Amino acid sequence: PYMGVGPARVADVAEEAEMVGAPPLQLDPHFADGATGAHADAAGGHAPLIHLTVACKAAAPYGLMALLNSTFTHARPATRERLRVHVVARDAASQSLLQAKVHDAFPAAWARHSIRVLVAPGERLAKLHSRLAQLKADSIDPFVFPQLWLPQLWPSSAKDGERPPSRTLLLADDTLVLTDISELYAVAIPTGKAAAVIEDCAITF
Repeated sequence: PYMGVGPARVADVAEEAEMVGAPPLQLDPHFADGATGAHADAAGGHAPLIHLTVACKAAAPYGLMALLNSTFTHARPATRERLRVHVVARDAASQSLLQAKVHDAFPAAWARHSIRVLVAPGERLAKLHSRLAQLKADSIDPFVFPQLWLPQLWPSSAKDGERPPSRTLLLADDTLVLTDISELYAVAIPTGKAAAVIEDCAITF
């Protein structure tokens, strides 16, 4: 499953819920701090890794840099160790550019493999573009809708026996994270549902 957030800000989850009078969010114990079992880090049975995915569509990735900086800045040390950020580039040329920029801006996170830059599944994007053209909607860029191609990203990106993540938090590349991300990552998704999204008055779901 994935959870979509943005473009907006990720603030304190409990505080935001209280402000709007909403019931407190329930956490999934499989993804919360101290979880063990199938979702735990296979390397040592610790709390599960926190997977964030960001499709970077901007040629000048200022928003991405702000997102990464705010995420790591507000993460507790334990959360920072669990973070795995998957930045998705449109093509190989964009990937090389983003790798260089992210490496220079976040050398420590890059060195401990907390951030990596992947290429979007080109075959899937081509099929989506063809389908949109048939619907006379070829002006729509399928890359900006990662919900349509995200499942195809993981098989091509897995390596060395690595398992695709069972959950990822999908953030827009202009999101600011203003609290520790682990609580939002661990929000329970109802049984039988593929995803959870935030309410956004600018978008019709």
